[in-house]
Amino acid sequence: MVHLAGFSQLSELTVVITGNENTRGKIRIGVFSNADDFKSKTNPVDSASVALNQGRVSYTFHKLPASTYAIAVYHDENNDSTLNKRQMGIPVEGIGFSNYTEFKHKPPNFDEVAFELGNEDLTLEIPLFYKKK
Repeated sequence: MVHLAGFSQLSELTVVITGNENTRGKIRIGVFSNADDFKSKTNPVDSASVALNQGRVSYTFHKLPASTYAIAVYHDENNDSTLNKRQMGIPVEGIGFSNYTEFKHKPPNFDEVAFELGNEDLTLEIPLFYKKK
């Protein structure tokens, strides 16, 4: 008899970014597994920096265990590895989050944008939002 105790299925998570306004810089993606890291945007489970092209940008994270995650994305237009903001903390570069369908005046919390990754591969589409002056 074969015992599979402790066996955990690993899945692929494909993130499709839409709505980029230009092809300058890179798209930066962070995958977070808890509220504290998501809030501070530190210690992602995985992350990626993807070159831009016209239309959609996509990236696949491999071998993620089934869990609850939240994704934060930004369009690093000047390629300085920082989400640039105005005085009041409003981003001047495009931002997006998993399960985030409209721009709000405060950043979402982990629970608002969290999703479940099970034992099957998943594709999420994340639109970018640019706050105009």
